[in-house]
Amino acid sequence: MKRLFIASLMAIMLTAFNACREQWPYYHEYRSVDANAWFTNDKAELHVPALPNDTTLQIAVCLRTTQKYPYQYLHLNMTVKDDSTRQTIKALRFKLPVFDEQGLPLGKGFPFMEAEYDIERQPLKLEKGHTYTIHLWHNMHTTTIPGISDIGVKLY
Repeated sequence: MKRLFIASLMAIMLTAFNACREQWPYYHEYRSVDANAWFTNDKAELHVPALPNDTTLQIAVCLRTTQKYPYQYLHLNMTVKDDSTRQTIKALRFKLPVFDEQGLPLGKGFPFMEAEYDIERQPLKLEKGHTYTIHLWHNMHTTTIPGISDIGVKLY
């Protein structure tokens, strides 16, 4: 009887753990950029580890800004390269709102505003055992922009 109770309890705990684990992102990483002058040619490089299975993941771009950012939007480029085949599997451009119409930041936090932008229309198909490199860089009309401290990606 005691063994049955312990086995049942372990099964419930394992099921609960697996249900919660699926909500966690597979990959979530930031890279710092120069908050005083992020240059267009300064690409943030992120390395995604290999997956145990073929899978399709959603992409979110993560951003940390300061009040020094002078624009309402941030224009970004992203490429995802399969390190095994050396091919670019995804190339995207984004226009992310940093401030609302009244000039209030859309992120939360202090002194850096942190915001996350789901790119729902662009799922990413990743292959078992392959590693990937993601590059992010700004595509603004000026070569340098102030007020961005970190840029990142979440795959979930």
